[in-house]
Amino acid sequence: MQTEASFKHLIQIFIGPRAQSYLKFIEQQGGQNSSLSWAGLICGPYWLLYRKMYRYFFLFFAVGFLISMLALIIGVPDKVLIGLALIPNIILAGIGKRLYSDFAVQKTKAYMQQPKYSEQVFAEEGGVNWGLPLLLVFIQSVVMIMLSLPFIQFSPL
Repeated sequence: MQTEASFKHLIQIFIGPRAQSYLKFIEQQGGQNSSLSWAGLICGPYWLLYRKMYRYFFLFFAVGFLISMLALIIGVPDKVLIGLALIPNIILAGIGKRLYSDFAVQKTKAYMQQPKYSEQVFAEEGGVNWGLPLLLVFIQSVVMIMLSLPFIQFSPL
């Protein structure tokens, strides 16, 4: 019973904000395999960065990049490209909560088997990160502004 209590404590530390919602989902996961992730639907892959799931973000990014390049090479109409851009959000809406809960459980079990560092460092490994999603939005905004202003010449000198 001690391990169950320490597991819940560690998972709360790892998840940080909204830990109760994810704990409830993890406990109910036996009967309920999916749940709508509003953050995944609204924010899409940015939510993966916010929750520090970097591998999943780069997987979504690489697949999305390849699909969009292929669509541009083939000559897919703009309306279809906009629809293609929404696919990651729809996927994350369906599997986002399960994906993050599995990620948190995996990290917590690994920490319980071999605690290499303090709980404070474990909490910093989990939780949320506002910096990377905001940085990515800023970079993408700057690039879009630069590409949409053809009359301004961007040159090194």
